[in-house]
Amino acid sequence: MVDGIYKQNYEYYNIDENGFILGYKDQKGLAEKEYLTELLCKWRKINRWLNDGASQYERVTFAMIEEKEKERATLYRQIENALNGKFAINNNQESLPIEKLFRLPNKQKSVQKQGRQSKPFKKCLQNDDGFRLQRLHAVMKGKKGKEAALTIKVAIQIGWITKPTFKAVEDEFGDIGNRSNYNKYINEDRFTNDEIDGMKNTLLSN
Repeated sequence: MVDGIYKQNYEYYNIDENGFILGYKDQKGLAEKEYLTELLCKWRKINRWLNDGASQYERVTFAMIEEKEKERATLYRQIENALNGKFAINNNQESLPIEKLFRLPNKQKSVQKQGRQSKPFKKCLQNDDGFRLQRLHAVMKGKKGKEAALTIKVAIQIGWITKPTFKAVEDEFGDIGNRSNYNKYINEDRFTNDEIDGMKNTLLSN
């Protein structure tokens, strides 16, 4: 196993006798491998969800199943394109060089910043073609505290986003009230089933 890892490293990087990376030997090949691996991991995750079922805490609707099947079909096309050397974005046929689709590590050792970095809200979106973010903006308009937390919490439950920080939500949607009140509702089980179901229906309705 270790020999295989070293072989991969020497295949893609220029490495000195002490094992330090000097630069890329095959930057494009490395990017292609990592991009395809990422697609396959997403494919596997959706397959598990569809075949093994969601978690016991998630109420599955027919709309959610349809959404997952659409995501799987999109991933299938992207994987097929990647295997054929075409790297398409989203559902259209626009193509970019692989180096622009996948961010490679810097050649020089990066210095890790202190403290947790808040990634932008758009980075938390999962397989969004623009509809989900648009719907979230419409539903979040004017919402603060409990109501804002309910919207984000349900969006996480139905697989639209991964959990964003308070700052990421505030930067994307504007004033959502104070941090402590929002975090109290987003981090604890304070909503009724009716509230959760009502928000699911709001987000998923056409």
